[in-house]
Amino acid sequence: MFAEVILGRVSPKLDKVYHYSIPEKLIKEIKVGSQVLVPFGKAKSVGYIVGFVETSDVKGIKDIGEVLSPYPLFSEQSVELARWMAEYYNCFFITALRMVMPPGTAHIEKRALKAKLRKPLYAQIPSSKSQIQNKFQIPKSKQRQFELTEEQKAALESIKTDVDKGKFSVSLLYGITASGKTEVYLRAVDHVIGKGGSAIILVPEVGLTPQIIERFEAHFGEQLAVYHSEMPLKERQSVWAEVASGESMVVLGTRSAAFLSVNNLKLIVIDEEFENTYKQEQNPRYHTREVAFHIARKLDASVVLGSGTPSIETYYNAEAGNY
Repeated sequence: MFAEVILGRVSPKLDKVYHYSIPEKLIKEIKVGSQVLVPFGKAKSVGYIVGFVETSDVKGIKDIGEVLSPYPLFSEQSVELARWMAEYYNCFFITALRMVMPPGTAHIEKRALKAKLRKPLYAQIPSSKSQIQNKFQIPKSKQRQFELTEEQKAALESIKTDVDKGKFSVSLLYGITASGKTEVYLRAVDHVIGKGGSAIILVPEVGLTPQIIERFEAHFGEQLAVYHSEMPLKERQSVWAEVASGESMVVLGTRSAAFLSVNNLKLIVIDEEFENTYKQEQNPRYHTREVAFHIARKLDASVVLGSGTPSIETYYNAEAGNY
């Protein structure tokens, strides 16, 4: 068996999969998502395992030198997502792949050839909620119970029905600000958790939506993970580890939260889906809505697009019966 490795270098000439043989001493350590040190030309390079093949036509295949990461940095599902992004958005595979890796991995790549600094960097990533001191967290308030309106009940039942079907679906939750969309989100996620699933709730900007954070923290408590780019690196690494381990079943965050490896994902909510902040303008350029659709399609999950002023394409698809 041979490992398929993508090098941690951004270059059109190197943006392809290379085959390496697996030394017997490393067989138990190497998995899809492992960060490895491999010989490349006359030097060594950091690479990532993206798959395995039984045979190879490549001549002179070299051995993997060392496994650098103590745990996989991404899953097979994440590899498929990165491949799709590379093709759909015309970006380098490694650039897309880094979107699904733990925060700070690119920095570790630069230091990986310094033997004394390799694994301790990974060992510093905490995985317990007690170790997280998120300065953006809002003190929890007592959770109030709300009586749903008839429109809210109808919307909630429609979402629950889609989730229970276990097939890819998209729905538009159309309502102006303060119309009660958040309460529908909360109860839809409750339903998903009751079925043993997990959910991602995406918001345009954390700084503009403190109330939704407070509501979700009060409702879900320790089950909730908040994730956004304004958090310090170590806190983002902690949340990444919690979500990957299945400790957190509900993720609330900005567009980068869509790339977290959530276990048994059944529902993705995109609040105020018309906002331009869901578009990434830096490489790799992508639209969070399209990424969410692709993830949900592969997992047979449901997507809810919430907005009082939906984008033209969303409104058209909803009116046309496509959602």
